[in-house]
Amino acid sequence: MVIDFEYAAPNPRAYDLANHFCEWMYNYHSNTPHIPNLGEYPTIAERFRFLEAYVAHGSGTKEEKEETVKLLEKEIKEWRVVNHAFWCAWGVVMSEDDPELMFPNGTDLEDEVVREERPLDSDQGATAADFDYIAYADQKMRLFWGELVSGRMIDDYKDGIDGAKFIEN
Repeated sequence: MVIDFEYAAPNPRAYDLANHFCEWMYNYHSNTPHIPNLGEYPTIAERFRFLEAYVAHGSGTKEEKEETVKLLEKEIKEWRVVNHAFWCAWGVVMSEDDPELMFPNGTDLEDEVVREERPLDSDQGATAADFDYIAYADQKMRLFWGELVSGRMIDDYKDGIDGAKFIEN
Protein backbone atom coordinates (compact mmCIF):
# COMPACT_ATOMS: atom_id res chain seq x y z
CA MET A 1 0.00 0.00 0.00
CA VAL A 2 1.23 3.48 -0.84
CA ILE A 3 0.72 6.21 1.73
CA ASP A 4 0.17 9.80 0.60
CA PHE A 5 2.06 11.58 3.37
CA GLU A 6 1.28 14.97 1.85
CA TYR A 7 -2.37 14.40 2.85
CA ALA A 8 -1.59 13.09 6.33
CA ALA A 9 -3.44 14.76 9.17
CA PRO A 10 -4.72 13.86 12.62
CA ASN A 11 -8.00 12.57 11.20
CA PRO A 12 -10.55 10.43 13.00
CA ARG A 13 -9.71 6.81 12.25
CA ALA A 14 -13.11 6.22 10.65
CA TYR A 15 -12.44 9.04 8.18
CA ASP A 16 -9.17 7.43 7.07
CA LEU A 17 -10.75 3.98 6.88
CA ALA A 18 -13.64 5.40 4.85
CA ASN A 19 -11.11 6.96 2.49
CA HIS A 20 -9.32 3.63 2.16
CA PHE A 21 -12.54 1.85 1.20
CA CYS A 22 -13.60 4.62 -1.20
CA GLU A 23 -10.27 4.34 -3.01
CA TRP A 24 -11.23 0.77 -3.97
CA MET A 25 -13.73 2.31 -6.43
CA TYR A 26 -11.14 4.12 -8.53
CA ASN A 27 -8.87 2.72 -11.23
CA TYR A 28 -6.27 5.41 -11.71
CA HIS A 29 -4.73 3.47 -14.60
CA SER A 30 -7.87 3.58 -16.74
CA ASN A 31 -8.88 6.14 -19.34
CA THR A 32 -11.56 7.42 -16.95
CA PRO A 33 -9.80 7.48 -13.57
CA HIS A 34 -12.14 10.14 -12.20
CA ILE A 35 -15.22 7.91 -12.46
CA PRO A 36 -15.91 5.65 -9.49
CA ASN A 37 -16.95 2.07 -10.06
CA LEU A 38 -19.45 1.50 -7.25
CA GLY A 39 -19.24 -2.23 -7.83
CA GLU A 40 -15.64 -2.17 -6.60
CA TYR A 41 -16.54 -0.73 -3.19
CA PRO A 42 -15.70 -3.53 -0.74
CA THR A 43 -18.51 -5.83 0.30
CA ILE A 44 -19.43 -6.06 3.94
CA ALA A 45 -17.48 -9.32 4.18
CA GLU A 46 -14.38 -7.63 2.74
CA ARG A 47 -14.79 -4.63 5.05
CA PHE A 48 -15.23 -6.82 8.11
CA ARG A 49 -12.20 -8.94 7.18
CA PHE A 50 -10.13 -5.75 6.89
CA LEU A 51 -11.51 -4.27 10.12
CA GLU A 52 -11.00 -7.51 12.03
CA ALA A 53 -7.34 -7.49 10.95
CA TYR A 54 -7.12 -3.80 11.89
CA VAL A 55 -8.41 -4.31 15.45
CA ALA A 56 -6.59 -7.63 15.95
CA HIS A 57 -3.43 -5.72 16.83
CA GLY A 58 -5.09 -3.80 19.65
CA SER A 59 -5.87 -4.82 23.19
CA GLY A 60 -9.14 -6.25 24.41
CA THR A 61 -11.07 -9.46 24.50
CA LYS A 62 -12.47 -11.14 21.41
CA GLU A 63 -15.92 -9.77 22.26
CA GLU A 64 -14.56 -6.23 22.71
CA LYS A 65 -12.80 -6.45 19.36
CA GLU A 66 -16.01 -7.66 17.68
CA GLU A 67 -17.83 -4.66 19.14
CA THR A 68 -15.04 -2.36 17.92
CA VAL A 69 -15.43 -3.74 14.40
CA LYS A 70 -19.18 -3.07 14.47
CA LEU A 71 -18.59 0.42 15.84
CA LEU A 72 -16.00 1.16 13.15
CA GLU A 73 -18.35 -0.01 10.39
CA LYS A 74 -21.00 2.41 11.69
CA GLU A 75 -18.49 5.28 12.05
CA ILE A 76 -17.11 4.68 8.55
CA LYS A 77 -20.60 5.12 7.07
CA GLU A 78 -20.96 8.39 8.96
CA TRP A 79 -17.54 9.75 7.89
CA ARG A 80 -17.70 8.63 4.26
CA VAL A 81 -19.82 11.64 3.21
CA VAL A 82 -17.23 13.97 4.75
CA ASN A 83 -14.59 12.13 2.75
CA HIS A 84 -16.53 12.74 -0.49
CA ALA A 85 -16.89 16.44 0.35
CA PHE A 86 -13.16 16.79 1.09
CA TRP A 87 -12.10 15.18 -2.18
CA CYS A 88 -14.65 17.24 -4.10
CA ALA A 89 -13.09 20.42 -2.71
CA TRP A 90 -9.63 19.02 -3.47
CA GLY A 91 -10.62 18.39 -7.09
CA VAL A 92 -11.82 21.96 -7.49
CA VAL A 93 -8.67 23.38 -5.92
CA MET A 94 -6.40 21.13 -7.98
CA SER A 95 -8.07 22.05 -11.24
CA GLU A 96 -6.64 25.08 -12.82
CA ASP A 97 -9.81 25.77 -14.73
CA ASP A 98 -11.03 29.34 -14.71
CA PRO A 99 -14.87 29.31 -14.95
CA GLU A 100 -14.83 32.66 -16.79
CA LEU A 101 -12.61 31.20 -19.48
CA MET A 102 -14.61 28.01 -19.68
CA PHE A 103 -17.98 29.77 -19.88
CA PRO A 104 -17.24 33.19 -21.42
CA ASN A 105 -20.88 34.00 -22.23
CA GLY A 106 -22.12 33.65 -18.67
CA THR A 107 -23.52 30.14 -19.16
CA ASP A 108 -25.34 28.83 -16.11
CA LEU A 109 -22.76 26.61 -14.44
CA GLU A 110 -25.45 24.44 -12.86
CA ASP A 111 -26.58 23.29 -16.31
CA GLU A 112 -23.12 22.31 -17.49
CA VAL A 113 -21.00 19.29 -16.66
CA VAL A 114 -17.39 20.09 -17.24
CA ARG A 115 -15.43 17.37 -19.00
CA GLU A 116 -11.90 17.95 -20.10
CA GLU A 117 -11.08 16.13 -23.33
CA ARG A 118 -7.53 14.85 -23.21
CA PRO A 119 -6.31 11.76 -24.99
CA LEU A 120 -4.80 9.22 -22.67
CA ASP A 121 -2.22 6.55 -23.31
CA SER A 122 -4.21 3.37 -22.69
CA ASP A 123 -1.15 1.63 -21.24
CA GLN A 124 -0.35 4.37 -18.76
CA GLY A 125 -3.74 5.72 -17.76
CA ALA A 126 -4.05 9.25 -16.43
CA THR A 127 -1.15 11.32 -15.20
CA ALA A 128 -1.40 14.38 -12.99
CA ALA A 129 -1.20 16.52 -16.11
CA ASP A 130 -4.26 14.98 -17.76
CA PHE A 131 -6.39 14.00 -14.75
CA ASP A 132 -9.84 15.57 -15.02
CA TYR A 133 -10.04 17.22 -11.60
CA ILE A 134 -13.36 18.97 -12.23
CA ALA A 135 -15.04 15.77 -13.40
CA TYR A 136 -13.58 14.03 -10.33
CA ALA A 137 -14.99 16.77 -8.08
CA ASP A 138 -18.34 16.44 -9.85
CA GLN A 139 -18.40 12.68 -9.24
CA LYS A 140 -17.41 13.11 -5.58
CA MET A 141 -20.17 15.68 -5.06
CA ARG A 142 -22.67 13.28 -6.64
CA LEU A 143 -21.58 10.60 -4.18
CA PHE A 144 -21.81 13.11 -1.32
CA TRP A 145 -25.34 14.23 -2.17
CA GLY A 146 -26.42 10.73 -3.14
CA GLU A 147 -25.55 9.38 0.28
CA LEU A 148 -26.52 12.44 2.29
CA VAL A 149 -29.89 13.18 0.72
CA SER A 150 -31.08 9.67 0.00
CA GLY A 151 -29.95 8.23 3.30
CA ARG A 152 -28.79 5.18 1.35
CA MET A 153 -25.15 4.37 1.47
CA ILE A 154 -22.99 2.79 -1.21
CA ASP A 155 -22.69 -0.37 0.84
CA ASP A 156 -26.45 -0.54 1.48
CA TYR A 157 -27.05 -0.87 -2.24
CA LYS A 158 -24.27 -3.38 -2.68
CA ASP A 159 -24.78 -5.55 0.40
CA GLY A 160 -28.55 -5.54 0.62
CA ILE A 161 -30.07 -7.94 3.08
CA ASP A 162 -26.92 -10.05 3.41
CA GLY A 163 -25.26 -7.19 5.28
CA ALA A 164 -27.65 -7.58 8.20
CA LYS A 165 -25.94 -10.75 9.38
CA PHE A 166 -22.66 -8.84 9.89
CA ILE A 167 -23.84 -5.71 11.65
CA GLU A 168 -26.82 -4.59 13.64
CA ASN A 169 -27.70 -0.89 13.32
